[in-house]
Amino acid sequence: MKNKSKNPFRKVSVAILCGIVLGLFFVPNGCEKLRNLNLDEIIDGIKTAECNCKNSLFGNGDRLIYDYLSIGFDKQVQDSAIENYINQMSLFNPVSSSEIIRSTSNEYNFLFLNSTEQKTCLQLKQIICELERSPLVAFANFTFELVGTVWIHNILTPSDVVHVMVKDTNDLSDLYVVAQETNTRFKGRSTYGPDWFSISTDKNSMGKAMEMANYFYETEKFIHTASGSLGTWVNR
Repeated sequence: MKNKSKNPFRKVSVAILCGIVLGLFFVPNGCEKLRNLNLDEIIDGIKTAECNCKNSLFGNGDRLIYDYLSIGFDKQVQDSAIENYINQMSLFNPVSSSEIIRSTSNEYNFLFLNSTEQKTCLQLKQIICELERSPLVAFANFTFELVGTVWIHNILTPSDVVHVMVKDTNDLSDLYVVAQETNTRFKGRSTYGPDWFSISTDKNSMGKAMEMANYFYETEKFIHTASGSLGTWVNR
C-alpha cells in the first residue's frame, strides 16, 4: 500500500503568501502593488485571514482594530464634502461633522470611521488604498485599541506628524535634506522640547508617520524620533 505523501510545496506557498501580505501591510506605499494582486490565483483555499497581520502602535498594551480606520483631510476641505464622501460608501457607518477632530497641532483634521463589519488586515489595507484615491483625503490609517489601560482615549491612530530630535539646533541641514528625500514637510519646532522639530507626512510621502519616524532615526543623523498620535473614545 502506497503511503500518501504531504505536498512540501504547500507549506512553502503558504509562507510565501503570508510574506506577500505582511510585506504589503508594513511596507510604505504598497497600494499599487496591492491593487494588482489577486490572492485567489496564488494558491487555492488559502485565505488572507490565515496570515498573522496583527500589529501594535506602542509594542504592548494596544492592538490593531479590525473595524475602524482613520482619515486625515486638509482643513480647507468642507465638512459637508467629507460627510458626503464617506456616507455614500457602503463600507462605513454614517458619520456627521460633529465627529470631526479639529486638531490645532496638526495640518489636518481627522475622522475615525467605523466599518459595518470586521475586516481582515488585507481588506483594511485595500480600503486605505481606496480612501487615498480621493483628492479629499490626505491619508488614511489603521487604528489601535488600548487594552487594559485607563485613559481618556481607548482608540488611537498615528497622526501625520513625526517628531525629530536633532543633534545641533543651529544646523538643520540634515533635517531639510531627509525631508526632501522622503517627500515630507518641515513644520518647525515641536512641543516635545527645544531640540525637537516636526515633520508632516501625507499619502504622497515615502511612508506614513510611523514608517517615517523609523526611517529618520535609521539614517543615524538624529538623536531620537517619535510618531505623533491622536485618540478618541468609542463604546466597544
